[in-house]
Amino acid sequence: MKLSQLVFFLLGIFLELVDRNDAIKVKGGITQERGRMLSRGRRAASPQGSINRGTLPSRNAYQQHLLEDSMLGSDGSDFISDVTIGGIIQDKKIISKAPSRLKTKPVFARVQPEGATTKLQVTQNVSQRRGGKISSVVRSISPRRISVIDLNMGPQEMVGALSQEARKLEDDKTGVNKGSAELACGRYNFMFHCEVVEISKEMFEKKKDKYLYTVSGSKDKRYAWNTAQGTYGRVVFGYIEVPTVDQRFKTGHSHFSEFYKLPETLTGVKVLFHGGGKYPAKYLLPGMKVSVAIKSYFRGLFKIGRIVWNREREILYSLSKEFWTDGHGGPLTHTPTVFSVHYQDPITNKQRVLFEDQENKRALVSELLIMERITGQTFFEVLVYLQDVKIFEWLEKTNAWELWNKAIYKLQWTLNHLLQSFMATGYILYMHCDLNRSNILLSIPPLTMDHRRNLLNIISMEPWDVRLIDLSFVWVPSALKSRNTHSICSQVNKAAIFSDANYLYICIIELLKTPQRDLPISKPTPLYKAVRAKALELWEKIDSINEWWSVGVNFIGRNSSTHTRYKIRKPELGGNTFNECIEGIMMMSDVFDNEAKKLGIKLPFHSFSPEAYLRGYLHLSFRISRLGLCLRTKITENWSSLQSVILPTSYFDFSVMVLSLDESITSNKDSNICRIKVPKSERQMIETHSSNNQSGSHYIEITLPNKVCQEIKSCMAEVEAMKSIPGDEVIKPAISVVTAENHESERILQELRIEKRFPESIQVLGVRLFGRFQGINSNVDLNKEQILSFLAQLSLSAQTGRFKSKNPSESSLLSICNELESNGTLKSIFGAQKYASMVSYASNYRLNKFCQLLFKQLRNTLLFSNHLDPNFRSGSTLTSKTAIVRK
Repeated sequence: MKLSQLVFFLLGIFLELVDRNDAIKVKGGITQERGRMLSRGRRAASPQGSINRGTLPSRNAYQQHLLEDSMLGSDGSDFISDVTIGGIIQDKKIISKAPSRLKTKPVFARVQPEGATTKLQVTQNVSQRRGGKISSVVRSISPRRISVIDLNMGPQEMVGALSQEARKLEDDKTGVNKGSAELACGRYNFMFHCEVVEISKEMFEKKKDKYLYTVSGSKDKRYAWNTAQGTYGRVVFGYIEVPTVDQRFKTGHSHFSEFYKLPETLTGVKVLFHGGGKYPAKYLLPGMKVSVAIKSYFRGLFKIGRIVWNREREILYSLSKEFWTDGHGGPLTHTPTVFSVHYQDPITNKQRVLFEDQENKRALVSELLIMERITGQTFFEVLVYLQDVKIFEWLEKTNAWELWNKAIYKLQWTLNHLLQSFMATGYILYMHCDLNRSNILLSIPPLTMDHRRNLLNIISMEPWDVRLIDLSFVWVPSALKSRNTHSICSQVNKAAIFSDANYLYICIIELLKTPQRDLPISKPTPLYKAVRAKALELWEKIDSINEWWSVGVNFIGRNSSTHTRYKIRKPELGGNTFNECIEGIMMMSDVFDNEAKKLGIKLPFHSFSPEAYLRGYLHLSFRISRLGLCLRTKITENWSSLQSVILPTSYFDFSVMVLSLDESITSNKDSNICRIKVPKSERQMIETHSSNNQSGSHYIEITLPNKVCQEIKSCMAEVEAMKSIPGDEVIKPAISVVTAENHESERILQELRIEKRFPESIQVLGVRLFGRFQGINSNVDLNKEQILSFLAQLSLSAQTGRFKSKNPSESSLLSICNELESNGTLKSIFGAQKYASMVSYASNYRLNKFCQLLFKQLRNTLLFSNHLDPNFRSGSTLTSKTAIVRK
């Protein structure tokens, strides 16, 4: 071990002991309340009246020990590469597509060569506690990093008794139908180690259905595995321990093994981590212990149950290979990562998945869903805390209203960024369709009565700390026009009323508007009055945004259910479309970010990313959005050599840069020549207009340095190697993932570029027209001839009119569009009836012109500007005292 690694390791242990000591001092607070994990469950009570969950381990029993950057390998590899997730998969097809047949060669556990520096290992100890309780240190794949956790497993002498109890229910198939996850704990406890919890007599009487298997202990105590139950299934919590490949396990014959067609002896057992975000798919090294949640569904209870179960499993497997990004362009994981267990078939000697899906015969899809276990609070629990009487009493004493207000702003900013990334930065577009506040998990430290620390933790929260769960009803558009389908969520769930944007709107209401009007404050201070006025001012400002207003909801009254408390606006339209949602989030985020910066909240990046703009708003393909990602990240990395020629750039101008780069690379495949068109400076624009040129351009072409060009091409090569996800060939989810929408965007772009020879700004607008104005209804939809005629008129007017530009800017195009609409040209191109229908359609958004529907200008969002916070990733600038100042 290197000296520097040892110092950081000992320092981490010291800080952890300090944190634990602080937590122990807090009594009567929220520390005993356990965050709901991966099931719907009931909502949390207000913090001052904590739910009596004494039978469950306290949060201190699930303490995380974070591994700092200094613990990375000497070669710069992530901690996952060598000592946590081992057995690197060398075959690129396996990495990029996930194998239809699990290949054992060339898959090897990575071994250090002789003489290599030994990498830091964290001891996976098992210690005995009072009352026979076991504490085990296991791995945890958290949203942001690999860590280890100290997990209280409960009295382990009860495992044998619970296993025997479970086997009694196998005879009538009750165990297989309702408790397969618990049976896996009992039958395969050499690998699945499940938590045991004590149940009070009162809890057992109230929750008999929750605990399928229970056993009696001393003094009238009852014990069960730690489970959570939802509508269609149940989850058991614990950890999985990876055996060595040469171990043999005699499991015997049972109804359980017969149902899943399992051999009586298991050999060659391996555990595959399916990847997610920056982590590729790899086998776990033997001996590893990883915290997991094992889920099974209720067979034969609901007719729709099997459909929901198939969707949830297959969607999660598919999403493990998604390409979501954060505002820096780094990989994000929005959903729980998954594992599958494999063994060697004694007849064929081939690897097979354990608990195979007998109905669908998916090669990699296990009938039991093994997911990462996510610790933390639901968004609902944090919302309740932020509006609780206890914190308001503290705020009145300390007058720390600005800290509280910044926590609310930061939480909302994080949700804004999360949703746009989930919906529009991946290979496929998504709508969650069940995004209630209990399906958003925040991986932040436990909430205690140390309110200042709680608020600072919320302020320093990052998009990597949030996960979305319950993905059974995810909706995916199959073609460009399907983005304009109304009531999209009800297509996969008849009970689904709200879209994702509707839920986001509700979050803002309950964070900004409702609490500010109803705060139980007896002696309002001047600072409180200023904070309250600012929050309500922001609410009024963002609700005045037409696109955001159109995806909003109306508050009906204080009812218990969200669906009865709020109603969507204009229900006669049948709910919002994907296009309406993404445009509303985009326009709201532009204003929200600007207001947050005025408060002194340092943002690392815009909550609405360039990838979501290209993919979601402009309807360009995934390939183009990835090219944009490569371009902007390489510009940032080489900023010192480019800052003299690249100015702060609007998202629209950036799209012109991306399309010009795409054309340059296509025409210069065998060279390191990359040309892009960047916006002209003010001086260059004056020179253009003062020259004798009959027609100029808003953009000027520059040649990128060879080094930058090569880096961009290498970046795209990596993307091309990974562009196929499991949904294409191996796993066909029930959502019928297809890539027609991507191919359609590519085809339209090529036609506008090659056949029509439009400039890049017109190309961008053309693809948006094809995507935005098809599939709405027959009265509003534009056909190809109408769209091309309109684009040709725009291009001609730009060159011959007052702008005299071959490649006009967004503002110029909007001005020309308004002129064409005012003088009746648009009515002539589209037809009087069609144009009248479009104006009527615009009224749904409180608009009255076609051009207002087409153009959505972001006035506060610029790329390559210096106002963002480069130190945000560590959270240091947000948690330091100097960052929290009064305005």
